[in-house]
Amino acid sequence: MSKYRTIITQLEWIKLSTMETQGRTLVSPTIQECIQAIQKDIRSDIRLHIQTAPLSPVIIESLRTHVPQDERTTILWKELKKDIDILIEQAQLLDSIIPTTPQLEPTKEISVQPSKKHIAHSPFAPQKEAPPTPPITLFLPNHLSFIKAELTTRLEETRTNIAIEYGCTIPIIECEHSDNLDYELLFKNLSLGKGHIPQTPFFALAPAEQQEQELLSTEPAYHKRGVWLAKDQRKDDWKIISPTLILESHVHELIVRNIHKVFDWNSFNHITEQLEQNHPDLIGKVIPDVLSRKQLFEIYASLLREDIPIHNHESLLKTIYVFRSKNKGTQFLVEQIRRRLFDPARIDSNYQYATLSKPLEKLLRQALTKTSTKESFKIDEAIRTRIIQTVTELSTQSTSMILLMVPPPLRPAMQSLFTPHNLHEMRLLSTDDLTPAPDRLFAELTLNEVLYR
Repeated sequence: MSKYRTIITQLEWIKLSTMETQGRTLVSPTIQECIQAIQKDIRSDIRLHIQTAPLSPVIIESLRTHVPQDERTTILWKELKKDIDILIEQAQLLDSIIPTTPQLEPTKEISVQPSKKHIAHSPFAPQKEAPPTPPITLFLPNHLSFIKAELTTRLEETRTNIAIEYGCTIPIIECEHSDNLDYELLFKNLSLGKGHIPQTPFFALAPAEQQEQELLSTEPAYHKRGVWLAKDQRKDDWKIISPTLILESHVHELIVRNIHKVFDWNSFNHITEQLEQNHPDLIGKVIPDVLSRKQLFEIYASLLREDIPIHNHESLLKTIYVFRSKNKGTQFLVEQIRRRLFDPARIDSNYQYATLSKPLEKLLRQALTKTSTKESFKIDEAIRTRIIQTVTELSTQSTSMILLMVPPPLRPAMQSLFTPHNLHEMRLLSTDDLTPAPDRLFAELTLNEVLYR
């Protein structure tokens, strides 16, 4: 924060200096150097998402008022104003996700009163305080201890980037040593994933034309092929990837895959606090008249499970309110919100897709059952298992993300079928979500595969 107060003081001095020239060309090299130094500081914070010091409202207002708005100002001033606008926008977004730690007020002497039962003033305020969120822990093998300091710094930036992308707080990521040879990521004693980096931890990435060679190893983050080397070794002109970068990339992927599992009541409570401040009328219409807090939490978690960011709270709440009279449970509302927030640009451009054969589609339509709160398939457990096995095999056979395209009426029930299983390399979409290119077709699930495998 002190850095930005210094910048504001500098801006005030510069602004006073330029007022004498009525906002015309800045001729003083000293002033130009000062502006460029400020620009460098601000652009550095933009790249780092200023995760260590979100800007307070006072600082934001001061930054705005100390930049000339006159159209006759120089290009340098206009560039600085643009950078400051970006910084402020990013700071405001970040502060809504990772709020500035409030300053503790000095302790005051007060008379002791008889204790009273606390009553929540808001219908969507938590009725009891959630326990503190534990950190996500990355257990590192001893032979990777030399990267702990650098990796910890990088993972803090990774955590902030994910929080901004998905619109929810992410627990702190801590690194600890382990006697195991594999590294593992855990949250609340639940394994989010693991991988192996050998004693020679630097990875030489094979060129694209040599990726299919035999005897090549596979790195755990992006499953690229190459060979493991010691720090000072080289192999032809192959690109060398550090173990820090591999772990950073893999941890990012594991958290994104499991973001619905690290989304807890503390993260949800923070969201509702922000909504109470920014959209009190809207959330007041949703809770408790349409949904309970638990149901809204389930909707947020379900959207994250389907890789749908939840930062567009206004659209999300409005969709819930629009469909309030048709509310058949959270599954129905999740599907309506998902349709509105789904962004095709988030799909991996190298995707392949699979479809259902007409006989299999007919079977599933006939087996579709609906209750007041849920849609599912009334099918034999053996057929259910074979569908899961077939889709799992497809996702492992493909070298890229598999999109399973199903008719819109079947998608909610299919999602219920797949939810208990970790099909990370498969994405379930309805045929209304995306029109895939015909040459991307990878397979068709047939009735014979499901009945007779």
